[in-house]
Amino acid sequence: KIINAAAGSTFNLALSSDKKLWFWGHLPPLTGSLTPIQIDVPGVDKLIYITTGWMHAVAISECGKVVTLGMAEDGKLTIEKKLSVCTQNEAEELNNATNIIIKVACGKNAIIAINQLGEVYAWGSNIRGCLAVQANSNVVQTPTKVTIREPVTDIAASLYHQIFAAINQQTCNVFIWGLYEGPTAVLSLSNPISVHCYTLFEAFCDLATPTAIRAQDDDFQDGDNLTDADFVSVVDLDLRNNFKSLADRKIPLEMFNNKEMSDITIKLNGSEIYAHKVILNCFSPHYKNMFGGHWKENASSIIDMTNCNPTAYSAYIKFVYTGLMEEMDAIDMFDLYLIAKEYSEETLAAECLENLIQAICVDNVASLFSSAWKNKCLEIQEMCIKEGAKNLYDVMLTPGFTSFTTEEWQAFCQLTAKERKAQEAVNKSQ
Repeated sequence: KIINAAAGSTFNLALSSDKKLWFWGHLPPLTGSLTPIQIDVPGVDKLIYITTGWMHAVAISECGKVVTLGMAEDGKLTIEKKLSVCTQNEAEELNNATNIIIKVACGKNAIIAINQLGEVYAWGSNIRGCLAVQANSNVVQTPTKVTIREPVTDIAASLYHQIFAAINQQTCNVFIWGLYEGPTAVLSLSNPISVHCYTLFEAFCDLATPTAIRAQDDDFQDGDNLTDADFVSVVDLDLRNNFKSLADRKIPLEMFNNKEMSDITIKLNGSEIYAHKVILNCFSPHYKNMFGGHWKENASSIIDMTNCNPTAYSAYIKFVYTGLMEEMDAIDMFDLYLIAKEYSEETLAAECLENLIQAICVDNVASLFSSAWKNKCLEIQEMCIKEGAKNLYDVMLTPGFTSFTTEEWQAFCQLTAKERKAQEAVNKSQ
């Protein structure tokens, strides 16, 4: 009896009820087979879980060993093309006997694993830092801890891309990171970010390949023959309340901030934006909720946003109209990031975060930390601390540092000192 099965790009694996591993297809260094054959794993008697990547596979044994086989395109996952067993004693990060791996997931060319403490480890291809680990190499050979701001309870990865996700089912916080290379865009997240969804499925719904799943309202019986009509595109499932994708926006740029035919005015500090309810309703989850609910703004043609950063808020409205983000300095970008997070704009938030990672430097790190501290934005605080620890003395000479409140100054100094010690320890170990 088969209790677990998984499929890679050119091969299939199955786990039988007697905890044996079966293989068919083509996966170097294994000999190809058109019919299922049993694989004997050296040093491992019983397997309890299997999963696959593009050209590699991973299994967990009953005694807690993580078994890898096959070779990824970029990162070696085997030793000399032979079946290898990665035990807790063979990797420094997994050498604690109580640190038992309970689940693994495969990206296209990498692996992530979660232990019973809710900690996540990753190894394999690390192009553009997609594994979110402290490593400068494009290939991470041994399991290395991923820094996520809270323990998680489950993990997942995209077989066709290097995208990873984790969820804390108690807090309903979902985190994603990795590298997505689509036909028209590249999304690179070298730090896990929190996204506004409640399941791992939703975290991948915009990145799935192929973008089709079983139709939910169809009764399916074992043995039924499936046709294309039995499947629906993810975009047809109304997972995001029918919000249009960026590619669907065919709004002339001249419509943005055009007073003619506008039916709503957004007042900012020192300026105003002329907008159109129908456009905001179609392309902004925040305004869709506003216009569809009993908000006081819904009864007025004027929306007061004078308490917001005018540059950032204007950039958000322009994003709603065009799907494009304007260039701006790091502080304005941070304010736009906060707006995107508050308004459930996952794509915009991810792009803002990526731009902040590129923009953070000695000159702005203190000011950025101050803004992040005031807004309790932990992910940006962590970025600032890491950057500040590298060049602390130069940061201390910037206007942002001298403008710290006492609380901000104490927090920044304490956290950067701790980070510097951690960085020094890493450098010594290397």
